[in-house]
Amino acid sequence: MGGAFSAVADDFTGGYYNPAGLLTTNKTRVGLGYHYSKLLLEENGNNIPLGRSHRDGAILGFAFTLPFLDFLKDKIAFGYNLFQPIDYVMSIYVPQPSQPQFVLLESYTQANIMHIAVAVDVVKGIHIGGGAHFTTDLGGSLDLKPGIRAMQGQTSS
Repeated sequence: MGGAFSAVADDFTGGYYNPAGLLTTNKTRVGLGYHYSKLLLEENGNNIPLGRSHRDGAILGFAFTLPFLDFLKDKIAFGYNLFQPIDYVMSIYVPQPSQPQFVLLESYTQANIMHIAVAVDVVKGIHIGGGAHFTTDLGGSLDLKPGIRAMQGQTSS
């Protein structure tokens, strides 16, 4: 749809696609979904083998208008989305250095992602929204030498 979904996103996904769209209705929206994408790359008509060829996970989200009275009634909305890969909290693929590869695509971190959003009706019909995106942290360090392990600046043998 080329990004056009942001104009109509008024369900639980509105917090991700269009935070201001959370105010299009004053009903509480809850949703559960599943995301699956398969990576198929070709170069000059030849299929390029990938170490990790798909991504999948569950999506949980909700959106609601805050229950204020009088002047603030239906003026502020809150949205929340969580993406959780099906069988892990975080996964990183680092391919062997054997031939030219799409390293950034193959080693793309797959992790749980949390997105929160707020929308405010400033003037009747003008909604302003914003959100924050949180993901798993890659703390620690990489073990590159046999027998030596490094974690947060401390080494041992």
